[in-house]
Amino acid sequence: MKKEDKDWKPVILITGEEGFDPSFGTANFIMNRKYTGYAAKNGGLPFMPEDIRMAKEYVELSDGLILSHGPDIHRGRYGQYYTDFKEMRDICSTRDDFEFTLFTLFAEAGKPVLGIGRGMQVINTALGGTLYLPDSKKKKELDQDLSGELKFVYPEPKSRLFALSGSSFPAELFKIPGISKLGINMRPTAFSEKECIEALEHDDLPILGIGWNPLNENTGAQNHSLFHYFIQICKGAE
Repeated sequence: MKKEDKDWKPVILITGEEGFDPSFGTANFIMNRKYTGYAAKNGGLPFMPEDIRMAKEYVELSDGLILSHGPDIHRGRYGQYYTDFKEMRDICSTRDDFEFTLFTLFAEAGKPVLGIGRGMQVINTALGGTLYLPDSKKKKELDQDLSGELKFVYPEPKSRLFALSGSSFPAELFKIPGISKLGINMRPTAFSEKECIEALEHDDLPILGIGWNPLNENTGAQNHSLFHYFIQICKGAE
């Protein structure tokens, strides 16, 4: 099917998490099925990449990239370090390598990218930005009221998010290291009540990062509108 056909669907690459099944002794890739469900319901054809050696082929095949949420990226990606091996127990360097490679290739190709939670970290640091350390005073201050309850997010006027969701909306904020220094050509386009950056947009490229869980079905229609908007970009309709 060609893009000119009315039933054509853009191919959406969605990254997953690496896992291990002790019952069978096999390595697995894991993904929240809501990611593929939201992408499919809004007109996309989602699939999950598995092999970094095929990164260029994935980019050629796909019309857009969704970097899904997951464990924090390695601190070395933004010039920091670990002082205790326990701090590294959830780190997955192979996933870091894969997602940073995919993001760089998609950005070079000018193809749309949506980063969710961890995915926003990848976008910002890949473009030269930094994050607050998880154990920093600033990070702890920002985390104080993230008890699982919905918090309000406030998009900036004239941003894509403002056009989609209005001046504010409830969201389940991820408890992740916040944005400290912005990546090159990235600008903040939404903030939490504590003025923590909760969304980023690129000045020139179709790249968007968010710091909340768009799969939480208790937060309203803006979740589907976000996926719908992204799929439309991938179709070239926006």
